[in-house]
Order: sequence, then structure tokens, then C-alpha cells
Amino acid sequence: MTRKVPGIKQSEIDKVIRGPKVKAAMMNKAVKVQDYWKSVSPVFDPTDPKEHRKNPEHGAAGDYRDSIVVEVGKDAQGPFVKVKTTDFKRFWIEFGTKTMPKRAPRLKTLARFAKRGST
Repeated sequence: MTRKVPGIKQSEIDKVIRGPKVKAAMMNKAVKVQDYWKSVSPVFDPTDPKEHRKNPEHGAAGDYRDSIVVEVGKDAQGPFVKVKTTDFKRFWIEFGTKTMPKRAPRLKTLARFAKRGST
């Protein structure tokens, strides 16, 4: 004799996870992360007294900040939302170089949003 265990079926949980409310919540969070990451990202400023150049050496001012995007997709585990930067200078900006200080905007963003219940 098989005993039925009361509770929620996995199929019901899966349906909710893949539903519009969860997708909307994921997008809402991703946009908050994107906005914060952009706000802490360095932008070339020729009026900055520490800046010794008149123009950015690579690309245009704001290229890094403007490359921070929200990617929406689906994999074997279901839908996902990812916030990332596509700028080729991302590693230089994050970790620094011999001639450029470490700025770590991604790390600052992770520190702010990686905590449970963060907003």
C-alpha cells in the first residue's frame, strides 16, 4: 500500500517558477543591479585633476558603463537573468593594471546584492 504524502507537487512548483510573476521579479532585480553597477562604474572625465589625458585611451567616455546589460535566457534549469558587461576593458577596470588603478565596480555590486534579502 502506497501512502500519499500531502504537499505541493514538483510540477506545481515548476509552473510557478517559470511563470510571469517570477520572471517579472527577476527582471526587476536585474534592473536594480544594472542601475547600481552603472552608478559605481568609472567614466573618463578630462576635467578630473588626476586625469593626465585629454581623451580616453581606448574607446569613448562611458563605454564601460554603457556596456552593462541585462541578458535574459533559458537553460536546462529554466529561465535566468544575468547582468554583465561586454566592454573589453572590464578586467582592467575591475582589477587594475600597471598604469590604471583597481576600480572594482563589479565587486562593489556583488557585495551590495549578494546578501540574502538585499535590495
